[in-house]
Amino acid sequence: MTMKTTIKLFAVMLSAIFLFACAGQQEKDKTTKDDVKKEAKEAYETTKSYLEDQFDEMMNDLEAFKNKTNEKIAEYKKDVENAEGELKERLDKRLKEVEQKSTELNNKLKEYQEAADDKKEEIKGDIKKLRKALDESIEKFNEEMEEE
Repeated sequence: MTMKTTIKLFAVMLSAIFLFACAGQQEKDKTTKDDVKKEAKEAYETTKSYLEDQFDEMMNDLEAFKNKTNEKIAEYKKDVENAEGELKERLDKRLKEVEQKSTELNNKLKEYQEAADDKKEEIKGDIKKLRKALDESIEKFNEEMEEE
């Protein structure tokens, strides 16, 4: 046998082995209806768990923010009481803005908790906007205090 014939024979045998191996693999890779159901259930449970964790984290973060804001409002009330004249009027105005935004945020949080799943994304966007507005109001109050 020549070298060319040996190489051809080797190539044919290798191809045959490859074909049989692939055919055997196809039998192993057949996915059953139950396999698909099992995978879908696992994916659902994982996604559900992840979303619950994200929700809990967001609510904990917002609760901490709410508590911190309430502490600041209590401090600001003291600052307003101690201020006099025009400064007192300006600070009182800013304090009312902070309290209003805080109330709006608290109401939106309640709405979020009671909302259906399809409304939650919209409300989450509103919460982010209100939180930003509350931060800005607090910042303005602090600027007024510094001008003192």
